[in-house]
Order: sequence, then structure tokens, then C-alpha cells
Amino acid sequence: MKITISELKQLIKEELTDEDVKFLINGLKPLFDTAEKNQKEIDKTKGEVHKLYKRSNELNGAVQSLEKNVLTINDKLSIEKEEPSRFGEPEAEQEWDAESTTDTNPGGKPTNEEIRRMVKEELDELREK
Repeated sequence: MKITISELKQLIKEELTDEDVKFLINGLKPLFDTAEKNQKEIDKTKGEVHKLYKRSNELNGAVQSLEKNVLTINDKLSIEKEEPSRFGEPEAEQEWDAESTTDTNPGGKPTNEEIRRMVKEELDELREK
């Protein structure tokens, strides 16, 4: 059973009638007052922690939403590749070069995987802060 400090104080006063014990209780009054004051501060701190936890969850939701948006944009970018025009001139035949086949990233643009990795690293850094 959980009782408050003031309830405990009242129970002690009701049960004890000896003058010496009452004197002792009056001597403990500052201790009871301090305990009650600290309890109010503890309750206030609990409320603040609850608010921070709630805001943290909201921020996590926003980060996840941002991550989804970035992935959606990234997917759209990978779909919207330029296709050669049907009416353009035919490309000249090129000689096969073994070195050119090893270049997986012509033009130096980051690949989808690299973009996803960079975004994930940035989001991880934001979550750590």
C-alpha cells in the first residue's frame, strides 16, 4: 500500500499520545516538509521527462518520414533515366574495351546504393545527437 508523507504524518499523530513522542514528531516536521517539497520536484521532473520522451518519438517519426521521402525520390531518379531519341542519329559502333567495362559509374555520379548509404549515414548521425 502506498501512502503519502502527509498521510503517514497524520497516522503517526493519531496513534501516538505520549508527549515525548509528539515532541519528536514536531522535531521531524522540517524533514517531512523537505520530503514533500522534494516529492513535488520529482513529480515535476517526471513530467518533463515524459514530455521529452514524447518529443523524441515525434522526432523519430519525422526522421522515418524523411527517410521514406528520400528513398522515394531516389527511386524516381533511378526510373527517370534518359532514353535515346527514336529520331536521333544511330550511334557509331564502338570497339570493345576491357577497361571500359570495369567502370561501373561513368560520369562520376553517385549510384543509387551510394546515395542510400550516404542518406543512411546522415540519418544515423542525426539520431546519435
